[in-house]
Amino acid sequence: MNIIENGLLSIPLYHGTSSLFLDSIIDHGLAGRNPIADWKILEIAKEVLNLSEIHLSDFETFVIREVSFRKMVDQKITKGGMNFQHGDTYISPSERTAIQYAIDKQYGSELLTYTIDLLRELERRDVPGVRTTLYKKYHHIFSLLDISPAPILVKLTKVPVTNLLSEFGEDASDNLEMIETNFRDHPKFANELNQQNNFRLKIPIITDQLQFWLINVKSYSQWKPEYTLYKINR
Repeated sequence: MNIIENGLLSIPLYHGTSSLFLDSIIDHGLAGRNPIADWKILEIAKEVLNLSEIHLSDFETFVIREVSFRKMVDQKITKGGMNFQHGDTYISPSERTAIQYAIDKQYGSELLTYTIDLLRELERRDVPGVRTTLYKKYHHIFSLLDISPAPILVKLTKVPVTNLLSEFGEDASDNLEMIETNFRDHPKFANELNQQNNFRLKIPIITDQLQFWLINVKSYSQWKPEYTLYKINR
């Protein structure tokens, strides 16, 4: 199977996000805006981490997530190949990978989701400076504390290969070769094998190449959630 035809992917790619970003994607395309930079999410995450270390050492969510959250704040790529960098738009040849991400990350971004979960607890405990200094600097993030965005699946078609980098920001040719090999040699298991062959977008994808679905979660499981997809017509 040749997955590249005239410089375009013949297979779809997928992006999992939340309804929080749906209007922006429709208006500007996928990766047309960078909410991590626009909303200063990394800046507030650093402050939330510092406050959590002091005030949330007994909070189970922080205890479980502290190591990962710190790596996100530091924008790490580990020696073991774990990617904690945020700001770029990541896409996958696996629909399942994108759906699982959208379901697990309520606010469409792991960094933003962790930040809001901890910020909500800091506010609940009335930690000094949170409702005053921090609110004045990041009131737009505080406005998200009481909303519950829905998970969204975005399908990309006819993506130019020149738009793609590997998940780690390198040349994407090895990923593309592996995906093609999996489709050719293991067609029955290609979707499962391709779950880790993810990409970064380096050029936005226009809305005409995008389709959107609402993910209605009927039963949650970390490995196999039950859900129904509902097409969103623009």
